[in-house]
Amino acid sequence: MNCSSWTQQGDLTGDLISAADDGSGPLGVELAHRLHALFWGRNWLVWIFSSILVLISVSLAAADRTDFRTRGPTSKDLLEALQLDLEQTLPATVVGTMEISWIRDPGDGRVFVGWSQQIQGYPVRGSLGRSLVRLDPVLALWSVGYRSFRFVVPVEVGDPVVGAPVAAATARRDHPARTWSQSNLEIVGGRDGEPRLCWVITGSSNLPGLHSSLRIDVDAMTGKILGVEEQVCEIDIPGTLSAVRTPGTGPQGTISGELFTLGGAEVSGAGATTYSDPDGDFLLMRGNSTNFTVLAGLQGVWGSVISSIAPDATASAAADPNGVDLLINGADDPDLTAQTNAFHYVEEGFNYFVASPGGFPAMMTPVNATTGLGGTCNAFYDPSTSMLRFLRSGGGCVDSAYSSVVLHEFGHHVVASLGLVQGVFGEGYGDSLAIVFLSEGIIGRDFGGPGQHVRDVEGAGVQVPCSGGIHFCGQALAGFWFDLGTFIDDQYGAAIGDEVMRDLFVDWSSITSGALSSQPIHDNTITEILTIDDDDGDLSNGTPNWNEICAAAAARGLGCPALITLTLTLEQGPGELIPPDVPSPVRVTFEELLAGPAAGGSRVLWRTATGAWQSFLLFETSAGVLEGTFPALQCLDQVEWYVEVEDDLGFITTIPESALVAPFSTISANEANTILQESMATDPGWSTSDATDAALFGLWEWGVPIGSNAQASAGVPAPSGDQSCYVTGLGSPGDSAGVHDVDYGETTLTSTELALSPTGTHRISYWRWFSNSTSISIPDDVLTIWKSLDGAATWEVVETVGPGNPQANGGWFQHSFLIDEGESVTDTLMLKFRTGDLGAGSITEAGVDLVEITVITCTGGPSPPPVENDFSRGDCNVDGQRDISDVVQMLEVLFGPQTSFPCADACDFNDGGVVDLTDVIQLLQVLFLGGVASEPICGPDPTSDALGCIQATICP
Repeated sequence: MNCSSWTQQGDLTGDLISAADDGSGPLGVELAHRLHALFWGRNWLVWIFSSILVLISVSLAAADRTDFRTRGPTSKDLLEALQLDLEQTLPATVVGTMEISWIRDPGDGRVFVGWSQQIQGYPVRGSLGRSLVRLDPVLALWSVGYRSFRFVVPVEVGDPVVGAPVAAATARRDHPARTWSQSNLEIVGGRDGEPRLCWVITGSSNLPGLHSSLRIDVDAMTGKILGVEEQVCEIDIPGTLSAVRTPGTGPQGTISGELFTLGGAEVSGAGATTYSDPDGDFLLMRGNSTNFTVLAGLQGVWGSVISSIAPDATASAAADPNGVDLLINGADDPDLTAQTNAFHYVEEGFNYFVASPGGFPAMMTPVNATTGLGGTCNAFYDPSTSMLRFLRSGGGCVDSAYSSVVLHEFGHHVVASLGLVQGVFGEGYGDSLAIVFLSEGIIGRDFGGPGQHVRDVEGAGVQVPCSGGIHFCGQALAGFWFDLGTFIDDQYGAAIGDEVMRDLFVDWSSITSGALSSQPIHDNTITEILTIDDDDGDLSNGTPNWNEICAAAAARGLGCPALITLTLTLEQGPGELIPPDVPSPVRVTFEELLAGPAAGGSRVLWRTATGAWQSFLLFETSAGVLEGTFPALQCLDQVEWYVEVEDDLGFITTIPESALVAPFSTISANEANTILQESMATDPGWSTSDATDAALFGLWEWGVPIGSNAQASAGVPAPSGDQSCYVTGLGSPGDSAGVHDVDYGETTLTSTELALSPTGTHRISYWRWFSNSTSISIPDDVLTIWKSLDGAATWEVVETVGPGNPQANGGWFQHSFLIDEGESVTDTLMLKFRTGDLGAGSITEAGVDLVEITVITCTGGPSPPPVENDFSRGDCNVDGQRDISDVVQMLEVLFGPQTSFPCADACDFNDGGVVDLTDVIQLLQVLFLGGVASEPICGPDPTSDALGCIQATICP
């Protein structure tokens, strides 16, 4: 079930070059020119080749805004709250172009709103908005809690130069035997995504067996064809599909059809019309006459079903005041069964949405269905006519009008009604609707014979990122909804679970923005679903079905936003600079929200620049307070560290929040003096190219970047407040992520010579941005940083950021390294940053900002090695005994007025390399609770650590 598309831009050369520009490189461009030379002047060859060439459809590159954390301005008027939020969220030039398309009010204090964009009165293809407004029941104030917009920055477009008749004639010229729509003006994307005003005409094929509906864009200024896109959504898999009103989800012919009540069908007679109830009952208002015929057919409030090879499925009987029993397809005729089956599942799909609280006002366009079409093994949705098409049996396939196939194609109609892009999202959505409705992970059961299904979503296990075809990758979205349905049913039971799933699916449909790039489901999708599942407007404290939704997300390779079960505040701990040889107290306060700290689950993790992670415990010394002691560091030790608290529910909270990616950084020294702070507020004149560079696009530039999902929107915050930096391609408003990224090779940024002090140790720090994970390609590119201490004569690698690095997903991160005194022969430093796109079509972006050089000094030079006298473990006060006085000695230093131990090695009872509350507790356990401990042995420390023993203990 595929929206296949191909695009014609100007001529065949344009087609082929456009196809080659997707990362296939110069070889693809060369191939384009060779094919153009071969076919030039042979229109019939161009037509044949164009008919089978599958390219990328023209779409207007758009900017995105999605925010579920910000609460918008409040107002007693819903429309005013929407407008205020719009003005707060979008650029001023965009606000006036957004219009409300529909409003859905379920009546529970939530209102869903759909937006569209128009520029100078012309609709903008691909642009949309979704808002969720909530009513505060106490203050009676409306505010927007979730918004998602896809828009373009307005540009001035002139009045059409080419008229509609000329545009229509141009569109029809190479596409005979079609029924054409009227021409409409619309803003679409040109060859490079620039906005173009176009006449848009659609034409559906009149040829038997050719299921095609083309949308053609004709430039309203030049009269040239800008794009041709196939609109048909169809099954393009081997096998067949048949449909009859039979029990279960299998196709017609596997078992005999059964008689079911038919709801939603039109019943007429004597000039009156009504529709049957869901249980099949109807009441026809007949006036005073009884001499007429009652007629029922497959027409519903949403449209109708007809057959291309059989009479319309109808039933009739003479009117009878005592009642009329009408039976359609009583003989179980295969062609009529296809019609009744299609009608039933479209009716059920339609009611699934419109009968939900608040209805579904986005789906206002009627939809019709045709069964018995010629051809084999197919079904499709034609958006130009809002028509579902089902093919009769043949070629080894069943008649395709049945259960999951009908619901899948109806899902395409819902996607079209919401103004979302079909493609991989439409395929995934159609499968998802069938799965949620039928509670089954099979699409097209037995389509090509027993066990030959169209798709086994449950068994496929597709995850994202996915780089397969749209039908294959669509299963990642459908698989999520299948898994979620399983988890929800386990939680509530099937009956209630089905109701929960319906509410989640329909409400999510009202808010979703669809696919991201080529992925049908992504992290924002999970946020959308959690948002509509939320019951208090705060995602950070979870939602009623948080565990089930996040478990289904994890099964598809996705994550959930951070859940806040408790809050942590760091009140005391090592700063950026701490003196050497002095233990540092750590004090953290916490507030329980959903859970409290688990026993033994609070700790500080730390490591030196070249060492492994170590940890020490934090203990609750009073209500809401966790404390511990950071070990003394030696001079010039660089340490990364963070606080980690596991709660009773098993969730882990850290300080800082992004600890695993960007922990705290501390250096042990007495003084730090910054001698250079290059904020990039003005262009520092660094070299943006190198003789070995081969990149054609996305070269290093200085300025304020235009952000995307791969590139920063500004530099790091600096004292000067500037937003400029060096980035790989500044970008332009409205560009998609791949327009200005690095392509076809590497690009290099090299600093000028930066002066160093002739004395002292230097700490060099810089902020960098690197993203190589926003496209469907497997990340394979790197950002490499070098240093030169001899004026560029030689270079040494400082770090490499690449695949698998958590800092390779975008975001500004600071990195630092040390240069020893005298290490630079010229008392200068140069930095070099190189990245490139060396793989298959990935999106690569990098940035550099705020370079600082700091001279660091330690009074008295490096710390002396610890004194290694003999000692007795636990005899902290070196009086020859292990008793409560040793515990007092520990506490006096840790929390009292004393500053040092006479023998730190002896106080380190558990030999952990640091004296803290753990040692106190374990010694108390041995003294008073019968804890197990070996007899004290008098001698040197068998473990290498930073602790010593200034005063030797009294040995037995």
